[in-house]
Amino acid sequence: MLDKSNIKGYAIALFELVKEANKFEQIHVECNQILTVVQQNPNLIDFWSALNVPNEEKLKLVDDLLFDYDPILKNLIKVAIERKSINKIKTILTHYLKLSNEALKISFVKVITAKEISQDHLDRIKDKLEKHYHRRFEIKNVIDKSLISGFQIVSESRIIQKNYKNDLAQLIGAITTKNIKGGR
Repeated sequence: MLDKSNIKGYAIALFELVKEANKFEQIHVECNQILTVVQQNPNLIDFWSALNVPNEEKLKLVDDLLFDYDPILKNLIKVAIERKSINKIKTILTHYLKLSNEALKISFVKVITAKEISQDHLDRIKDKLEKHYHRRFEIKNVIDKSLISGFQIVSESRIIQKNYKNDLAQLIGAITTKNIKGGR
């Protein structure tokens, strides 16, 4: 059984190898791509963790799928397969990305809107945030139909919002808690 400390150990080991090789940018991009692939294809993890499939076949698939990826990442996947911890690879990659984001000064932002917005609009929001906060941002659009219209930008502990739902809630709060002067 792989415990939480071992998961972090994999992530820290990967981080140290990437740091030593000075490949943060490249590995960051590739790691995000691998994470997306395994999230969208859970059967891949099932195959890599299957007891009835020979390890040689699993390792060949790693080489075939990740043929142009950095050997550090390919070897991480292979070690996880051989040590029977591949079912935790999403968590390992996520922990690594947290470390990598800190090293690269990248913040994650959710742009919450009532309907999907274009990539061009997301890029403009990203540019504005980067100029204002002097950091790099990775942006994800999240749909929340209860917003009615407008948006919320959520980053770590900050929330920037301009939407009718929030305005309406503030107005209701003001009406229900204010004592009107001149009234009895």
